[in-house]
Amino acid sequence: MNFIKLGILAFLSVALISCEKDDDKDDAQFNITSITAGTEYKLGDTVFIKGTISSKEELHGFKIEIKNSSANDTIVFKLENSNISKAFTVDTFWINDVKAHSDMLFMAFADDDEEEDDDELVIPFHCHPM
Repeated sequence: MNFIKLGILAFLSVALISCEKDDDKDDAQFNITSITAGTEYKLGDTVFIKGTISSKEELHGFKIEIKNSSANDTIVFKLENSNISKAFTVDTFWINDVKAHSDMLFMAFADDDEEEDDDELVIPFHCHPM
């Protein structure tokens, strides 16, 4: 009798595991080719923002921000797109105009239209005021 219970328990365990959703397969893919972690920009330098945001499933837009984490996370650049697509191309820029040495965060968010958190990419970099 215990073998039957053990067999049923093993079967149910395998069935439950095989039904779990693979969350990683539908995550957005960020291919930002113009910003790399640790890059330093001088005053007046252009920070190019180029790349793609894509997914196997439709995305319901994206948002890109550059935050100055040395100045209370002040947003110095923002781009939003609410179109529905499986892929977005980004080609824009921001010009460094900080007044003090600043640790910056490039942040990209992809809206997968689910209630959970959006997929995101964060790249830290530094800006000089001179």
